[in-house]
Amino acid sequence: MDWDKAEALYDAIRETSGDVGRISEATGIRPIKFQRIKDHLFHKLHQLDHGMARFDADPMIANAW
Repeated sequence: MDWDKAEALYDAIRETSGDVGRISEATGIRPIKFQRIKDHLFHKLHQLDHGMARFDADPMIANAW
């Protein structure tokens, strides 16, 4: 998977609402934990080298999610 496809998948993940529940059911881990992970990886801004921004899309993370 290339970086452009990963960015498109990140956008799709941000817009999806049922994924946290499905992942929680599949893993047995409480949904609140996965919601925090999703927020951290895909939604929140972080202080990066070039300023406040979301994390760059990572093909491996996009594929795993």
